[in-house]
Amino acid sequence: MVKSVADDKLLALRAKGVQSDALDARLAFMKARQVLSHYVNPLVRKRRVYPRMTAPQATGRLSVSAPPLINFPPSIRDIVVPDEGWAWVEWDWEAVEARIVAHLCRDEADLAAFRQGHDIHTVTLVHMFGLLPCPVGWKKAQLFGTEEGRAWCAALPVPDPPYHDKHRWRTLVKNTRYTLQYAKRPEALTVYASEFSMPPEELVNFGRRYLASKPALVAWKQRTWAECWERRVVYTAYLGRRRYLYGDRKSIEKEGLNTKVQGSVADLMRETVGLVCGVFPEAHLAYQTHDGVKTALPKDLVTSEVRERIKSIVEREVVMEGRPIRFPATWGE
Repeated sequence: MVKSVADDKLLALRAKGVQSDALDARLAFMKARQVLSHYVNPLVRKRRVYPRMTAPQATGRLSVSAPPLINFPPSIRDIVVPDEGWAWVEWDWEAVEARIVAHLCRDEADLAAFRQGHDIHTVTLVHMFGLLPCPVGWKKAQLFGTEEGRAWCAALPVPDPPYHDKHRWRTLVKNTRYTLQYAKRPEALTVYASEFSMPPEELVNFGRRYLASKPALVAWKQRTWAECWERRVVYTAYLGRRRYLYGDRKSIEKEGLNTKVQGSVADLMRETVGLVCGVFPEAHLAYQTHDGVKTALPKDLVTSEVRERIKSIVEREVVMEGRPIRFPATWGE
């Protein structure tokens, strides 16, 4: 009998940049096996689930367990549905943390892109590499849905051309943004070596380019880290919820920055759910999914007027650190 290689050893090989069809297949099998063991098998023969929602994180964000619905991969999320006679009004804030960070560090390029509905990841890629702008605009429909936009995408000097909305570099830009808005060093991107089949040093260089294109972000992070270390306390950017910070400097700086941003999302989420349930007493929280919510309502109550009222609450203008900001959401039912 051949002894199998441990999963962590395989991931370490991919992190080192090893390329192999056999390794790809084994990692895919490992991922499928995890989906079955962690998510599917525990629900077999269960007619109803009662997810446990708690706030174990110091930032105040909710955790969902038993089952961990928040972690279900998209391919199996539809195995849990509303009770008969009920509907879920679903919404998810679009890039809420990235919008908060851009708002706090006053990154005018990002703020303008968010306001105008531009494809933020393509705009970021262009700024990182000094590429020529798209002649028809930056919205997804213009970039990927017009002849001129597709011609521009085809001419971009990226690996595996042509560039498109599912291109791995666009996804890498997205992951880079969400990682380096918190991390101190571009080496943090090496965790994606397996996912993107890229050598660690190439990912580090990618991260350096990103940080070089974001001077306002770098300066804001440095100020925030210094304030957290000096004061040993941090306040969420939205409601000003206080959290004392303990530990060594690395821990204080990390937890302080995370709390300022992620704690603001938690504050906004709790306030928003409370406002929705206050307006609609029949509603209740089905469960939270990262930066979104599934709100349960009797099916016959879910009219277009009700949906618009909920939308007006979720996407309302709020004031954060003295300046107004809105958070658009994607919607479903």
